[in-house]
Amino acid sequence: MQRLLKRIRFGRYLPGLPALNRLAFRKRFPGLARNVFGIDFPGVLGLGDGVDINGEFYNDFANFGLSFAEIGPLPLAPEGRHSRGVRHAIACMQQHPPKIPILANLALGKDSNDEVRIKKDFSTAFSLMYDFADVFVINTSRQHLSGGTSSLDEISFLGEILDELLSLRLLNDRFKPILIKIPSFIETESLDRILDYAMLSGIDGMVVQGVSTVRHITDYTRGRLPVIARDEKVTPEKAVELLEAGASLIELTDEMVRPGTARRINERILQ
Repeated sequence: MQRLLKRIRFGRYLPGLPALNRLAFRKRFPGLARNVFGIDFPGVLGLGDGVDINGEFYNDFANFGLSFAEIGPLPLAPEGRHSRGVRHAIACMQQHPPKIPILANLALGKDSNDEVRIKKDFSTAFSLMYDFADVFVINTSRQHLSGGTSSLDEISFLGEILDELLSLRLLNDRFKPILIKIPSFIETESLDRILDYAMLSGIDGMVVQGVSTVRHITDYTRGRLPVIARDEKVTPEKAVELLEAGASLIELTDEMVRPGTARRINERILQ
């Protein structure tokens, strides 16, 4: 991944390299275009969070054939050059308008250690980013939250956060989908409580890991909640499995984002 990011950065000093990347790696597959959450996606493969952490390279990854990008995790405030926060990502999108749908993964900051601060930070980040992202992803996993709090494991507190974001959404003219990201280690009983909340409250979908979890959500909700799936290693065969289990879209992690990967997976899906 570091070599790919170096190639992307280097390419910005060579005006012809991005065009060559598009020519070599970005092939359109009209048969895989779909509308999910009311948004038109040019394909099913996208970038997962943890790669474009600061929201700087989404258009470059589009050149390699990806159809959407989940940027972040984005804390409200900067936490060093490796985590520059929501406002930095907004500035990047203003300077370089996205060519593909953007999913903003909102995360807690290191100083967000009490429930009042957590709710305020999520609400502020959501409000600031609202006009720029196409979809919002709220992460429930402690290992993805720099604040280290366990509060988001409780459905009651998670519900309070999401209820506030759903209310804020009503104040805006444009509808933006809100998704819940589920950790891979969650127990089935806890997952089902989150799914019940999501269906009752108006949450628009889930981001999960693994074929079995995708299939469980699809069966439990009877397909009412669209699912974005990811896996530690999304091979062409695994991508087919995830789609057959009920996934609407698939994210590639940092280990799988390589030139040519998207094209190989898309070709296998269409076989």
